[in-house]
Amino acid sequence: MSDDRPTQLRKFGERYTAAWCSQNPESVAACYAPNGSLTINGGAPAVGRAAISESARSFMTAFPDMVVSMDDLLDLGDRVIYRWTLAGTNSGPDGTGKRVRIRGFEDWTMSADGLVAASLGSYDAAEYARQVERGAESAEEAGRAIAVVNAALDRALVSGTPEDAAAHFTVDALLGESGMADVVGRTAIAAFLTRGNQVRTVTYHLVHREELILLGDRAIEFARFDETKIVRANGAEVTERGRFVTDWRREADGAWRIARMVISDLPAA
Repeated sequence: MSDDRPTQLRKFGERYTAAWCSQNPESVAACYAPNGSLTINGGAPAVGRAAISESARSFMTAFPDMVVSMDDLLDLGDRVIYRWTLAGTNSGPDGTGKRVRIRGFEDWTMSADGLVAASLGSYDAAEYARQVERGAESAEEAGRAIAVVNAALDRALVSGTPEDAAAHFTVDALLGESGMADVVGRTAIAAFLTRGNQVRTVTYHLVHREELILLGDRAIEFARFDETKIVRANGAEVTERGRFVTDWRREADGAWRIARMVISDLPAA
């Protein structure tokens, strides 16, 4: 690398990205040292430019319209992390015709002449296989699926079934609310909701989405809620409105679940 290492790395990352978009597998291999290696998801490494060309060719053949974008490039001194997104249609030989969009990264060891000496690549193979079979979920489809979960959560809160409500959270989920300590884990969330049912009965709960940002197998939702509840001690009816941010995760079974929800109560209008 030259003295201007950040600039050189950025240019190299752009060159590498363009090579993956070129439908010319040899241009990908040319970014590697002559005896460089590419290992994908812990498989057998492709060693040497000819083998690396064949690895690149397999993706290019499967996705003739493949576009790779560079999401980030992180310089760690002796290593470089290259983060990428691949989008394309699986329309090659025996392809399914489904649209795929996946994210991953490569952990590079660079050679003295500024090429990749070794790359350890990683992406979610199960999600890749799911998309090849069923197609990538569009923002509209994800929005509808998440709305269905929100509606189910509304019903579970009104029916007073904490286990059903907690089932819409990931096992390691975090629930945070103004004025209380974070509740971590699906089991703890169910217990928290059970304690809440002992002091109040929810009679109405409705989520109003403001914005949903799809990030592949994650989504960030900004929303408001309206809630009416009866206080068990005195029978008083209380109306609350609030805003919350939800970090959604689409898990291996294809279901969207809440990984993190942070709630802020607002005074009732």
